[in-house]
Amino acid sequence: MYLTRIQLDLTKTKTMQALVAPKLFHGAIECAEPEGRTRKLWRLDTLNGNQYLLILTESPLDFSEVVRQFGTGTCAETKKYGFFCKCWGRRKQRSFGKNQMRTAF
Repeated sequence: MYLTRIQLDLTKTKTMQALVAPKLFHGAIECAEPEGRTRKLWRLDTLNGNQYLLILTESPLDFSEVVRQFGTGTCAETKKYGFFCKCWGRRKQRSFGKNQMRTAF
């Protein structure tokens, strides 16, 4: 699994239209898949005051067209998602281990 992050350019008319009609994001993301359709999960998120489009895919894809339409011009950042899952899982195991909950049943 691969997680891709694209910073959105809120000064572009196309980006503002896509924020109102998310099917524009969906269509652009689907066009990034050259052979057939696979499952892709995506969401909009804010980090440090910047809007991002986050996309989770089974294989690395070329999102240059999505960047051209909606992005700031910087390349899309893609990372292997398994790494984040492992780190997050270890962190959660430590925190869950420390908090012993008692039931009142």
